[in-house]
Parts: sequence; structure tokens; C-alpha cells
Amino acid sequence: MLKHIYPLEFGDSLENMRNHSQAYYERASRVIEALRRELLASITDAASPYARLWSAFRVGEFIEAKVQRHNDAFESQRPALEQAITKAQQRVGEAESQLNDAIGEHLGMERLRRRHEQRLRHFNRGAYAQRLKRYFTAYIKLNSGETVPVLQDALNEFRLRIRRLWSDLWDGLRYSSADLDVGDVSPPSTAALRMIEDRLDGYWTDSYLLSSNFQTDASVLRNQAGIVCCTYAQEADQVLGKLLRTTLARAVQQTRSSETMFKAMKLEAQRHELKLKETEAQLLNAEQQNARFNERMEQGLVHAQKFKQYIFEAFRTELSTVRGAVARPRNSVEQLCDAFYGLLLPNELDKMLKGDEK
Repeated sequence: MLKHIYPLEFGDSLENMRNHSQAYYERASRVIEALRRELLASITDAASPYARLWSAFRVGEFIEAKVQRHNDAFESQRPALEQAITKAQQRVGEAESQLNDAIGEHLGMERLRRRHEQRLRHFNRGAYAQRLKRYFTAYIKLNSGETVPVLQDALNEFRLRIRRLWSDLWDGLRYSSADLDVGDVSPPSTAALRMIEDRLDGYWTDSYLLSSNFQTDASVLRNQAGIVCCTYAQEADQVLGKLLRTTLARAVQQTRSSETMFKAMKLEAQRHELKLKETEAQLLNAEQQNARFNERMEQGLVHAQKFKQYIFEAFRTELSTVRGAVARPRNSVEQLCDAFYGLLLPNELDKMLKGDEK
């Protein structure tokens, strides 16, 4: 190429240069003519009988060199494909792990949603209302003595107790396995106790003149406490129903989100599995192509070896024929010619092997 680097122009472009630069056209024409002569000379040399024989003898070498280049290229390509397969396998493993996590999360959300649905069904059947009525009981504890302070102490103790029951109810649900979103729930009013509270505060003395009056106030206190307990139970039932419906709606939304994530992870895992199969198919296809190529080249090597054997057999046959003619000549002139011919044959074989026709 260093010898032939020159701006060559062929066809119409060279003819067009005649109109623009006659000097350039003449210089390019001389170079093109010289290169054409060299090309024809090399074609003539390559087309000689000895050159063709020499090329035929070297077919095996050409095949072996081609096989070596092909195998080297394949072996240089194999690590990249194997590394791609390893990475694809790792990604498949990661995707499957994420998919399993998503499946587990989705199944957990499904179970939680079903539990919330079951609790809401129980609530709608009134199963919790009776429990709440039993929970908020109007228990009034009276100390000894039939005095106003005894009833006032019982009233204050009931008020503290009912509010503590209210707080304990929601604290228990807040930290229970029910997984309810319990916030700050204010207790309902205890306005029903104001009547008995005002009545007790209106006495001028702490002692009752008649026992029946004390029993009457105690009965009123128990009745008003019962009203407060019913109010607390009804309010708790309403709040609980709202919590159950809100929590179920949240669980349904979380279940849908987990299902969407699960389906996305499934598609991602399938995509990585398909990529792994494609990469494995690329390696398998390259191995098969390489194996088929080597098989074809092996057949070519067999043909090349057979050709050499054929030439050598033909040469031995010809040499044996000449030696036989020398041993049994028809006349002395032919014997002399055959003798010289027999001496030249080995040189001719060397020429064929070397591609030399001179």
C-alpha cells in the first residue's frame, strides 16, 4: 500500500479531469497504467501451472491458518458471552428474590384484608356492640356510711373509671394484632352525671336525715351512671365501626398496590429470564457455528491430504515408469533420454512444491 498510495481516478471522473487539469490527468493516467501492468503480471504469475499446483499443495496450510484464526476469534468471544450469561443469571436470581418478596408481601396483605373484612362483618352483625355494653359497666362502689361525701366519692370514682376504661380500650386496640389505625379518640360527654352532681353539691350538710333519701340519691347515681355507660358503649361502637371501615379501605388499597408490585416484579423476572435464554442461545449458536466450521475445515484438510497423496502417487508412478523404461529400453537413444528424464523428475517435484516454473 505504501508503494501504491496515490489518488487514483477511474471512469468518468478521470475523463472529466481532462477538462480541468490536463497535467493531472496525464500524471494519473501514467500511474494507473503502471499499476494495471503490475496487476496483470501478478495475475499471469499466479495463473501458471506450477503456481496453481503450489497453491493446491498449500491448501492444508491455508485451512489450518483459517481454522486457527476462526478458533482464536471464537475463544476471544466466548469469555464475553460467558460473562454476559453470569450477569444474566445473577439478575434472574435477584429478580426472582424480589418477586418472592413481592409475592410474600401480597399474600400477607391478602390475609390482612380478609381479617379486616371478617371483623367488619362481625361488627355489622352487632357482635361488638354487646361486648362494649358489658365492657362499660355501671359499677358504683359505695363506702360505709350514708353521707353525701360517700356518694360524691362514688361519683368521682365512677367518672375516673369510665374514662380509664375508654382510654384502655383504644390503647389495647392501638397495640393489638388488629392493626387498626387508632388515633386520638376523645371520650364522650358525661353530662348525664351533672344532675346528680348538682344535687349532691346543693346539700347544706353532709349527713342525710333519712336513710331513704340516701338510697334515692344512690339509685339516681346508678341510673345516671348506666346512661353514661350506654353513651360510652354506643360512641365506642360508632368509632370502632369507622375504624374498621377505614382500616379495611386502607388494606384494600395496600393489597392493590402489592398486587401491582407483584405483577411488575413478575414481568421483570420474565424479562431477565428471556434475556438469559437469549444470551445462552448466542453462546450455543456460536459454539455450533464453530463446531460446524471446524467440521467443514476438517473435510477440507482430508481433501488436501488426499490431493498430496494423489500427486505423490502420480510422481512415484511416473518415476517407476521411467525407471522401467531405462531398464528395458527400446533403443539406446530413448534409454539415454529416459535416464536424463529420471534425473530431472525429483527437481520437477521440488519446483511444484515451491511454485517455481523456471
